[in-house]
Amino acid sequence: KKLFKNHNREYSSREGFIIKIISQSFVGKGEVAPLDGFSKENFQEIIWGLETLIEAVEFNTEYTFNELLNLAEVHCSKIPSLHFAVDTALYDIEGQNRNLSIAAILNPKCKNEINLSDMYTTNNQIKNIKSNYIKYKLGVNDLSYDIKILNTINAHNQSIKLRLDANQAYTLEEFQNIYKQLSHLNIEYFEEPINKPDKYKLEKIKDINIAIDESIYMNNDYCQWIEMGLINTVIIKPSIWGGFKKFN
Repeated sequence: KKLFKNHNREYSSREGFIIKIISQSFVGKGEVAPLDGFSKENFQEIIWGLETLIEAVEFNTEYTFNELLNLAEVHCSKIPSLHFAVDTALYDIEGQNRNLSIAAILNPKCKNEINLSDMYTTNNQIKNIKSNYIKYKLGVNDLSYDIKILNTINAHNQSIKLRLDANQAYTLEEFQNIYKQLSHLNIEYFEEPINKPDKYKLEKIKDINIAIDESIYMNNDYCQWIEMGLINTVIIKPSIWGGFKKFN
Protein backbone atom coordinates (compact mmCIF):
# COMPACT_ATOMS: atom_id res chain seq x y z
CA LYS A 1 0.00 0.00 0.00
CA LYS A 2 2.89 2.36 0.73
CA LEU A 3 6.31 2.59 -0.93
CA PHE A 4 9.04 2.05 1.65
CA LYS A 5 12.30 3.94 1.14
CA ASN A 6 15.70 4.07 2.74
CA HIS A 7 18.88 5.73 1.54
CA ASN A 8 19.89 2.81 -0.69
CA ARG A 9 16.70 1.40 -2.21
CA GLU A 10 12.92 1.38 -2.47
CA TYR A 11 10.65 -1.52 -1.52
CA SER A 12 7.23 -1.75 -3.16
CA SER A 13 6.63 -5.40 -2.22
CA ARG A 14 8.15 -8.31 -0.34
CA GLU A 15 7.45 -11.91 -1.15
CA GLY A 16 7.40 -14.82 1.24
CA PHE A 17 5.41 -17.76 2.44
CA ILE A 18 4.42 -19.54 5.64
CA ILE A 19 5.73 -22.99 6.56
CA LYS A 20 3.43 -25.16 8.65
CA ILE A 21 4.76 -28.16 10.57
CA ILE A 22 2.15 -30.51 12.02
CA SER A 23 3.01 -32.75 14.96
CA GLN A 24 0.05 -34.66 16.43
CA SER A 25 -2.39 -31.96 17.56
CA PHE A 26 0.10 -29.09 17.32
CA VAL A 27 0.65 -26.83 14.31
CA GLY A 28 3.80 -24.71 14.24
CA LYS A 29 4.27 -21.85 11.80
CA GLY A 30 7.29 -19.95 10.52
CA GLU A 31 7.74 -17.23 7.90
CA VAL A 32 10.19 -17.47 4.99
CA ALA A 33 10.75 -13.94 3.68
CA PRO A 34 14.19 -13.26 2.19
CA LEU A 35 15.07 -9.57 2.33
CA ASP A 36 16.26 -7.92 -0.88
CA GLY A 37 19.68 -6.40 -0.38
CA PHE A 38 20.56 -8.70 2.53
CA SER A 39 19.51 -12.28 1.73
CA LYS A 40 21.51 -14.18 -0.89
CA GLU A 41 19.11 -17.11 -1.44
CA ASN A 42 16.31 -17.17 -4.02
CA PHE A 43 12.92 -18.87 -3.86
CA GLN A 44 13.97 -21.83 -5.97
CA GLU A 45 16.82 -22.57 -3.54
CA ILE A 46 14.38 -22.24 -0.64
CA ILE A 47 11.97 -24.75 -2.22
CA TRP A 48 14.78 -27.22 -2.96
CA GLY A 49 16.04 -26.93 0.63
CA LEU A 50 12.57 -27.50 2.01
CA GLU A 51 12.09 -30.57 -0.19
CA THR A 52 15.42 -31.96 1.04
CA LEU A 53 14.34 -31.48 4.67
CA ILE A 54 10.97 -33.14 4.03
CA GLU A 55 12.69 -36.17 2.49
CA ALA A 56 14.95 -36.46 5.54
CA VAL A 57 12.05 -36.65 8.01
CA GLU A 58 10.52 -40.11 8.43
CA PHE A 59 6.74 -39.95 8.70
CA ASN A 60 5.10 -41.38 11.86
CA THR A 61 8.47 -41.45 13.63
CA GLU A 62 9.04 -39.92 17.06
CA TYR A 63 11.64 -37.16 17.15
CA THR A 64 12.76 -35.06 20.08
CA PHE A 65 12.71 -31.28 19.76
CA ASN A 66 16.51 -31.16 19.59
CA GLU A 67 16.64 -33.91 16.97
CA LEU A 68 14.36 -31.84 14.72
CA LEU A 69 16.46 -28.72 15.30
CA ASN A 70 19.54 -30.71 14.30
CA LEU A 71 17.80 -31.95 11.14
CA ALA A 72 16.92 -28.37 10.24
CA GLU A 73 20.52 -27.28 10.79
CA VAL A 74 21.89 -30.06 8.57
CA HIS A 75 19.51 -29.41 5.68
CA CYS A 76 18.74 -25.69 5.92
CA SER A 77 21.80 -23.94 7.36
CA LYS A 78 22.95 -22.70 3.94
CA ILE A 79 19.51 -21.11 3.33
CA PRO A 80 19.13 -18.72 6.29
CA SER A 81 15.54 -17.51 5.72
CA LEU A 82 14.34 -21.12 5.45
CA HIS A 83 16.35 -22.20 8.50
CA PHE A 84 14.83 -19.34 10.49
CA ALA A 85 11.30 -20.30 9.39
CA VAL A 86 11.71 -24.00 10.21
CA ASP A 87 13.26 -23.25 13.60
CA THR A 88 10.43 -20.81 14.35
CA ALA A 89 7.83 -23.45 13.51
CA LEU A 90 9.61 -26.04 15.68
CA TYR A 91 9.90 -23.62 18.62
CA ASP A 92 6.21 -22.80 18.09
CA ILE A 93 5.30 -26.49 18.50
CA GLU A 94 7.61 -26.90 21.50
CA GLY A 95 6.03 -23.84 23.12
CA GLN A 96 2.52 -25.22 22.66
CA ASN A 97 3.64 -28.59 24.02
CA ARG A 98 5.20 -26.99 27.14
CA ASN A 99 2.63 -24.18 27.40
CA LEU A 100 5.40 -21.57 27.09
CA SER A 101 6.09 -18.68 24.75
CA ILE A 102 9.03 -18.97 22.37
CA ALA A 103 10.68 -16.16 24.34
CA ALA A 104 10.41 -18.16 27.58
CA ILE A 105 12.00 -21.22 25.94
CA LEU A 106 14.92 -19.11 24.72
CA ASN A 107 15.28 -17.21 27.99
CA PRO A 108 13.45 -18.29 31.19
CA LYS A 109 14.04 -14.78 32.58
CA CYS A 110 12.44 -13.00 29.61
CA LYS A 111 10.19 -10.01 30.20
CA ASN A 112 6.44 -10.41 29.84
CA GLU A 113 6.19 -7.07 28.07
CA ILE A 114 8.61 -5.26 25.75
CA ASN A 115 8.56 -1.83 24.11
CA LEU A 116 8.45 -1.67 20.33
CA SER A 117 9.26 1.27 18.08
CA ASP A 118 7.05 2.66 15.33
CA MET A 119 8.51 3.36 11.89
CA TYR A 120 7.78 6.96 10.93
CA THR A 121 6.46 7.40 7.39
CA THR A 122 5.50 10.57 5.56
CA ASN A 123 1.78 9.86 5.94
CA ASN A 124 2.01 9.58 9.75
CA GLN A 125 0.03 12.13 11.70
CA ILE A 126 2.35 13.23 14.49
CA LYS A 127 -0.55 13.96 16.81
CA ASN A 128 -1.51 10.27 16.62
CA ILE A 129 1.89 8.93 17.70
CA LYS A 130 1.45 6.84 20.84
CA SER A 131 4.79 5.01 20.94
CA ASN A 132 7.69 5.91 23.20
CA TYR A 133 10.16 5.03 20.44
CA ILE A 134 10.14 6.24 16.83
CA LYS A 135 12.45 4.97 14.10
CA TYR A 136 13.09 7.55 11.40
CA LYS A 137 14.99 7.12 8.11
CA LEU A 138 17.60 9.81 7.44
CA GLY A 139 19.03 10.38 3.97
CA VAL A 140 15.76 9.81 2.10
CA ASN A 141 14.54 13.41 2.22
CA ASP A 142 16.29 16.76 2.31
CA LEU A 143 17.99 17.32 5.67
CA SER A 144 16.03 20.52 6.36
CA TYR A 145 12.81 18.52 5.96
CA ASP A 146 14.09 15.83 8.35
CA ILE A 147 15.03 18.43 10.96
CA LYS A 148 11.59 20.03 10.69
CA ILE A 149 9.79 16.69 11.18
CA LEU A 150 12.03 15.59 14.06
CA ASN A 151 11.60 18.93 15.84
CA THR A 152 7.83 18.61 15.43
CA ILE A 153 7.87 15.10 16.91
CA ASN A 154 9.99 16.39 19.79
CA ALA A 155 7.63 19.30 20.40
CA HIS A 156 4.67 16.89 20.38
CA ASN A 157 6.23 14.71 23.09
CA GLN A 158 9.75 15.27 24.41
CA SER A 159 9.80 11.84 26.08
CA ILE A 160 9.74 10.06 22.69
CA LYS A 161 13.13 8.49 21.99
CA LEU A 162 14.31 8.69 18.38
CA ARG A 163 16.12 5.92 16.54
CA LEU A 164 17.66 7.57 13.49
CA ASP A 165 18.68 5.19 10.72
CA ALA A 166 20.80 6.56 7.85
CA ASN A 167 21.72 3.26 6.12
CA GLN A 168 25.31 4.56 5.74
CA ALA A 169 24.16 7.67 3.85
CA TYR A 170 26.83 10.12 5.03
CA THR A 171 30.56 10.69 5.08
CA LEU A 172 32.08 11.12 8.53
CA GLU A 173 32.28 14.90 8.08
CA GLU A 174 28.68 15.14 6.86
CA PHE A 175 27.43 13.15 9.83
CA GLN A 176 29.39 15.24 12.33
CA ASN A 177 27.71 18.34 10.89
CA ILE A 178 24.28 16.70 10.96
CA TYR A 179 24.77 15.63 14.58
CA LYS A 180 25.35 19.25 15.63
CA GLN A 181 21.94 20.13 14.18
CA LEU A 182 20.15 17.21 15.86
CA SER A 183 21.97 16.80 19.18
CA HIS A 184 19.30 18.74 21.12
CA LEU A 185 16.76 15.98 20.42
CA ASN A 186 16.04 12.92 22.58
CA ILE A 187 18.04 10.46 20.45
CA GLU A 188 18.54 6.88 21.63
CA TYR A 189 21.00 6.09 18.85
CA PHE A 190 22.09 6.74 15.26
CA GLU A 191 21.94 3.55 13.23
CA GLU A 192 24.62 3.10 10.55
CA PRO A 193 25.17 6.86 10.05
CA ILE A 194 28.42 6.74 8.06
CA ASN A 195 29.52 5.16 4.80
CA LYS A 196 32.07 2.31 5.03
CA PRO A 197 32.56 2.54 8.80
CA ASP A 198 35.85 1.46 10.34
CA LYS A 199 37.41 1.78 13.78
CA TYR A 200 39.23 5.00 12.86
CA LYS A 201 36.04 6.77 11.80
CA LEU A 202 34.07 5.37 14.74
CA GLU A 203 36.71 6.54 17.23
CA LYS A 204 36.03 10.11 16.07
CA ILE A 205 32.34 9.82 17.01
CA LYS A 206 32.71 7.51 20.03
CA ASP A 207 30.84 9.98 22.28
CA ILE A 208 27.70 9.50 20.14
CA ASN A 209 25.43 6.47 20.61
CA ILE A 210 25.94 4.36 17.49
CA ALA A 211 24.01 1.27 16.39
CA ILE A 212 25.09 -1.10 13.64
CA ASP A 213 22.95 -3.22 11.31
CA GLU A 214 24.21 -3.92 7.78
CA SER A 215 27.84 -3.76 8.95
CA ILE A 216 27.29 -7.09 10.72
CA TYR A 217 26.73 -8.87 7.41
CA MET A 218 29.68 -7.32 5.57
CA ASN A 219 32.60 -8.55 7.69
CA ASN A 220 33.64 -9.38 11.24
CA ASP A 221 35.11 -5.97 12.07
CA TYR A 222 32.09 -5.21 14.26
CA CYS A 223 33.43 -7.66 16.90
CA GLN A 224 36.48 -5.43 17.36
CA TRP A 225 34.29 -2.30 17.42
CA ILE A 226 32.27 -3.78 20.26
CA GLU A 227 35.41 -4.77 22.20
CA MET A 228 36.71 -1.21 21.80
CA GLY A 229 33.46 0.26 23.13
CA LEU A 230 32.67 2.07 19.87
CA ILE A 231 29.20 0.53 19.45
CA ASN A 232 26.21 0.97 21.77
CA THR A 233 23.55 -1.11 20.04
CA VAL A 234 23.44 -4.03 17.61
CA ILE A 235 20.41 -4.48 15.34
CA ILE A 236 20.00 -8.17 14.47
CA LYS A 237 17.85 -9.45 11.60
CA PRO A 238 17.34 -13.07 12.70
CA SER A 239 16.16 -14.38 9.34
CA ILE A 240 19.43 -13.18 7.75
CA TRP A 241 21.44 -15.25 10.23
CA GLY A 242 19.25 -18.34 9.94
CA GLY A 243 18.72 -20.77 12.79
CA PHE A 244 17.95 -19.61 16.33
CA LYS A 245 21.17 -21.08 17.74
CA LYS A 246 23.28 -19.07 15.30
CA PHE A 247 21.86 -15.63 16.01
CA ASN A 248 21.67 -16.29 19.75
